[in-house]
Amino acid sequence: MHEPWPTSVKRTVARPLFRIQGLDYRYADGTRALSNVDLAIGAGDRIALVGQNGSGKTTLIKQLCGLLTPTNGQVHFQSEPLAGDHLARSRLHIGLLFQDPDDQLFGHTLLADAAFGPRHQGLSRQAAQQAARKALQRVYLGGLVDFVFQ
Repeated sequence: MHEPWPTSVKRTVARPLFRIQGLDYRYADGTRALSNVDLAIGAGDRIALVGQNGSGKTTLIKQLCGLLTPTNGQVHFQSEPLAGDHLARSRLHIGLLFQDPDDQLFGHTLLADAAFGPRHQGLSRQAAQQAARKALQRVYLGGLVDFVFQ
């Protein structure tokens, strides 16, 4: 089991991409998922969330994406609270891939799934598919555009 970052060691990030301060989250049934979380994530940082099932990893990720609203505390993206108009604009820059494909797939093929976001950002079907093909090539999945999800 990994030990958390020592509280006596303070890591500073000059201009964090994400900053979380005093974050608490309770589910509707009263279950506490997060308690007093402080975190700064800089552009280009690579982090790993490690913990047992039910320890709050997914809840934290959903906070960073704006899918959940804090019970207390704040989540900032690019120095602004992740709420309102800023949340709407930020969703064009923040992405999330769920662990279970059944929770995220929008189409029957990899290309259809990759084109979902650009299509719903206003691109034509053809332009969205072109953008999706380019993105899939960049991550070495271009040969799987016709892969069928089952």
